Amino acid sequence: VEYKGRVDEEEKAKLMAGAKAFLALEKDADFGMTPVEAQAVGTPVIAYNGGGYKESVEDGKTGVLFGDYGVEGLVGAIRRFERMKWKADENSKQAAKFSKKEFKQWILNSSKLKKENIENILNLYNKIKEDKNPDKKIPISMGKNLLEILKREINIYYGKKKKAS
Repeated sequence: VEYKGRVDEEEKAKLMAGAKAFLALEKDADFGMTPVEAQAVGTPVIAYNGGGYKESVEDGKTGVLFGDYGVEGLVGAIRRFERMKWKADENSKQAAKFSKKEFKQWILNSSKLKKENIENILNLYNKIKEDKNPDKKIPISMGKNLLEILKREINIYYGKKKKAS
């Protein structure tokens, strides 16, 4: 292990590409972009199995996750890492899942799902509202609850749509 201090992005990419592994040891990382950067250049990651690392590192495929947050846990993870074979292209594919393009597509797909949910809830609410049969199985209070859900979903959907544009 060699401490380099601050380096520019080009040097960082070179160092990561030449590394045997990248250690991601923060205990409660929200997401952590550095493991994704390491994976983008084909380097596997050894990371604590917590926070955002669970999202970006596929245990046994793009790196090793360990749960015992301490020296023994890390040593065990390194030993496990040493026994495995790594494919740089698997790491690059994993990193690509977190690209700007993929993130935009995820937002668009989520918006489409929200729109479908809104339409489904609205259709169900209208069916309940139009049903004048006194023997109906769905109480009107459920219709009111559905209307509240629909209002919330519409606000979420259109709020995201405004932010995305």
